Amino acid sequence: MYKDIEAGVAARVPNSKKKYSAIAALSLAFLLSIAKLWFIWYFLGAPSKISKLSVGNSILDDSACPVAPALRPESYVKDNSTLVKIVEDQTFRNESVAKLLGAVHYRTVSSDSRPDPKTNPEFYAPFLKFHEYLQKTYPLAHKYLDLEHPGYEFNLLYTWRGSDPSLKPLVLMAHQDVVPVNPDTLGEWEHEPFEGYYDGHFLYGRGVSDCKSLLSSLFQAIELLIKDGFEPTRTVVLSLGFDEEVGGKYGAATLSDFLVSRYGRHGAYAIVDEGGAAIEQIDDTLFALPAVGEKGSLESYIELFTPGGHSSVPPDHTNIGIISELVSNIEKAPFSPDITESNPFFKYLQCMAVHATEDSAVPKNEILRLLVDESAKERVLKWVDSKRNLRYLAKTTQAVDIIDGGIKANALPEHTKLVVNHRVNVGSSCAVTGEKILNDIKSVASKHNLGLRFNNEEILPKTENGYFNYTTGDMLEPAPVSPTTGGNWEVFSGTVKHLFEDIAYPGQLKNPVVVSPSITTGNTDTAHYWDLTKHIYRYRLATFNSVLDGHAHGVNEQMPVESHMYLVAFNYEYIRNCDAAKD
Repeated sequence: MYKDIEAGVAARVPNSKKKYSAIAALSLAFLLSIAKLWFIWYFLGAPSKISKLSVGNSILDDSACPVAPALRPESYVKDNSTLVKIVEDQTFRNESVAKLLGAVHYRTVSSDSRPDPKTNPEFYAPFLKFHEYLQKTYPLAHKYLDLEHPGYEFNLLYTWRGSDPSLKPLVLMAHQDVVPVNPDTLGEWEHEPFEGYYDGHFLYGRGVSDCKSLLSSLFQAIELLIKDGFEPTRTVVLSLGFDEEVGGKYGAATLSDFLVSRYGRHGAYAIVDEGGAAIEQIDDTLFALPAVGEKGSLESYIELFTPGGHSSVPPDHTNIGIISELVSNIEKAPFSPDITESNPFFKYLQCMAVHATEDSAVPKNEILRLLVDESAKERVLKWVDSKRNLRYLAKTTQAVDIIDGGIKANALPEHTKLVVNHRVNVGSSCAVTGEKILNDIKSVASKHNLGLRFNNEEILPKTENGYFNYTTGDMLEPAPVSPTTGGNWEVFSGTVKHLFEDIAYPGQLKNPVVVSPSITTGNTDTAHYWDLTKHIYRYRLATFNSVLDGHAHGVNEQMPVESHMYLVAFNYEYIRNCDAAKD
């Protein structure tokens, strides 16, 4: 076509103007060549244009939602009998359940008192009994894996040495400890919390969801691999701390330092730990939501000191009355939600926009414009805040968890303590969080003519009415976000996709499972492991949301038995997939 056009132009040039016509012809030919290249690029190339998804008047590149294909180990393709055994064999299921519920019996409780294990080892005695149980229950793992206790005898570090030491090790994590059971709630438990119970469908007991199921599944998967004759090429490490529920100061922090000293900074291939909503359904599509980041955390310790006296002559507002007003003011002014591009939750929203059906209630157009259109962002935030499973992913939270004040019915309280727990939104900071609470306190202090000290600094002078003392606890800023491109992510997300599509829901899904990056609302031991690898995935594969539906940290903690079996299967397959991967 282009040659015909060029020939026609040359034929129409008069001979008397050859000098100028030659220049004109060459110029026109050059322009036509440029047009030709543009034509080829636009209609035959331009992969980025072709791959763009149009929603309304907005355009979203589908690379914004990285979805790797399902990754099936070669062993699964050749012989999937072990996977069938894990999910279908009733005898194996009963044995697996018995091992998990046996772990629940051990009261490996972490309380906020958090004594130093060196000076008060008696507090941690139940952990040593738990270790004996693990050795008895998983003899093959203890035969083939090396066991160490870095820093403290209560830490567990297992190393399954691979044949190729040049490969970075895979680090799999869980924690041994559980939160206490409030004695006042024992009557509300359907089954004794530390006995463990199985009704044929659900597992009950403290730790079945958080997180002895994960810990048990690691050992069970490794023992199955050993029985199947698997010999790792890549070293596999189990790093099991004992104080995750109180911040991991003695457990995870010590284990991480030890591993960094052994393997070097960024010396691990990947880390997988608990965390992340397991799966959500939007229309006919299932979204698996591993957390590639996590919020920060901060605790606010607030004390109010006021004069005491006899209750027969009380002031208009007692110490407890004033601090109650403060609690009310804090809760009436929650932190405003916000979504930034740095928040992995933004990736999840993009995946919704790409993969939800056209008639979905998901506000697709607003999601696509939220970074450039404030009104669209406002509508998205309002929609997010209306969803129980989403609202905590886009804002800093505040939870008044502990209050203590007063000693006698006829004595005015002189001292009241308050503890507020915060999970800090990505894009915010601990400093911003603390400043908001400081302003709440300052408002109440000014109203009642009280002094105020903040982290040992005088903000308002003490008065005869008393004063507030506000101290912030350990600060953990929001975590670095793990990459969601490249081989490490593809192996992890591909294994998740494989488990859901081939094992959990074979032949039952209308659409492929979308493995979407997200964020966890809580904190995990991985907060201490940022130097060991950039590839940290916080995900406990399951067919339910363990935090909301599993009553984690609450009464009647529970877990569907199928989810426990799928977790065993995931660890079995993920170890194999990582073993076949390159660094």
